[in-house]
Amino acid sequence: AATAADPAAGAETTTLSTAAAQEATGYWTAERRADALASEEAADAPAASTPSRLVEHPGLTYVGVLFYVADGRNRTCTASVVDTAEGDAIATAAHCLVDARTGDPTRLATFVPGTKDAQAPHGLWPLGARSVTASWTRTHATADDAGFARVHSLDGRRLEDVVSAARPVFDRPLLPAQGAAGALSVLGYPEAAPYSGHRLVACAGIPQRSAHHTVSLPCALGEGAGGAPIYTRGARVPVGGELRPELRSVVASPA
Repeated sequence: AATAADPAAGAETTTLSTAAAQEATGYWTAERRADALASEEAADAPAASTPSRLVEHPGLTYVGVLFYVADGRNRTCTASVVDTAEGDAIATAAHCLVDARTGDPTRLATFVPGTKDAQAPHGLWPLGARSVTASWTRTHATADDAGFARVHSLDGRRLEDVVSAARPVFDRPLLPAQGAAGALSVLGYPEAAPYSGHRLVACAGIPQRSAHHTVSLPCALGEGAGGAPIYTRGARVPVGGELRPELRSVVASPA
């Protein structure tokens, strides 16, 4: 997982029109959402040195699935609502927002918060402006694969007013310079077996330094969980094998 970077520094932004947003909303029918979640692409996740148990999460309204089209296929990532003054921002992975092959915004990108079994209990929120790190645009490095987007309002309502949000924390290292690292939790919608992408899954573990200047958790979520938020203390995230209610606080950018 990459540490959070200030989106105002070295970011590259694109904006989509209202007409494009309406097209996206019309495209993502329940059938197409289910099709996107039924990806048979297995994840090539590296084996974790200290495996952590993945558990199905009861769900958070402000974590959901980002649906989009790339390379002619319906695809998904995980995204989460972050607290901003405008109340319309989500955090996810850069590759979910911008097609790395073409540099163009991913097509028909729409966020469905709190989804379960391809349902949309809180509506469909098409993306407007998107911002990804300039370093990822140049190198497509995993360590820089983070981005933010704003969604269009729904019937005059702001996303954060409907589903709540978590507070983003920038420039905080996942591994402290001194002392032991604390447990973190990651929440995503993995599609690789035994998961189907239809349910939110949580995993807790101790962060560890990986290759290419990245920090990872021993949680092999894989395909569909790209962009998953990492929490230091979350509303009902797994701690010691249990689900325990604590304060919401985002500690890092998407994995």
